[in-house]
Amino acid sequence: MMEKGEDSYTWFHPLINRSPAVARLTVYANSTGLRLTGCGLDFKLSGPKRAVYYVELSVIAPFLRLTGDGKAPYLADFSEAIGEAVKGAAGEAYRNLIRPKTAMSVTDAAWAVMEDAYRKASDDGTLPAKARQIMYAARGRILELTGLKKFSDKFFTQQLLPDYLQGNAEETVDWDVVYDARGHLIEPHTEKQVALGTIAVRQYIG
Repeated sequence: MMEKGEDSYTWFHPLINRSPAVARLTVYANSTGLRLTGCGLDFKLSGPKRAVYYVELSVIAPFLRLTGDGKAPYLADFSEAIGEAVKGAAGEAYRNLIRPKTAMSVTDAAWAVMEDAYRKASDDGTLPAKARQIMYAARGRILELTGLKKFSDKFFTQQLLPDYLQGNAEETVDWDVVYDARGHLIEPHTEKQVALGTIAVRQYIG
C-alpha cells in the first residue's frame, strides 16, 4: 500500500497471442481508482484503491487491429472485457494486501469491502443507498473474511458505516447514504407529520 501523495505509476507490455508486444500500457492508481492507458485504452476503474499494481495482460484473438502507426495493437475493441478483468484482479489483490494472516475483525473486513458494497447498493453511485442496503451488499464478504456466522446489523449501520464515512471523507464526499425513518416530526400549527428519515427530511426542507 502507499501513503497519500505517493506516485503509483507502473507500465507493462501486454501479451498478444502469447507474445509480448513492443507497445506498453501504463497503470496509475490513487484514492479515486485505477487508470489504464495505452494501445487505444484509456479508462478509470473505481474499485481498486491506492497501491502499486503490477499488471500482466494477455489477449488471445484471431484478428486484432493495429493503431495508426501500425506498431501497436489496438485494444479498445476489448476494453469492456479488459476493464472487468483488471478491476476484479486489482480489487482482489488489494484485499489480499490488507488482509491479515489470521481472520479479520468485523471492523477491518467492513472497511475492506465498504466501497464495493456502496457501489453495488447505489447502482455504481447513481442512486441513494440505504445504510441497510450497503450492509446487505457487504455482509457475505464480511462473513467470509472474518469466518463468522453473523454480525449485528445495528453495529454495521450505526457504527461501522458512519465511522468509515468520517474516516474516508475525501473518498466518500460524493456518496449518497440515506437512513430509514426513526420517528416523526409534527408541525405545531399545521399538525403536518414528517417522517425523520434522510430522504423525507430532504424533501421537507426543500
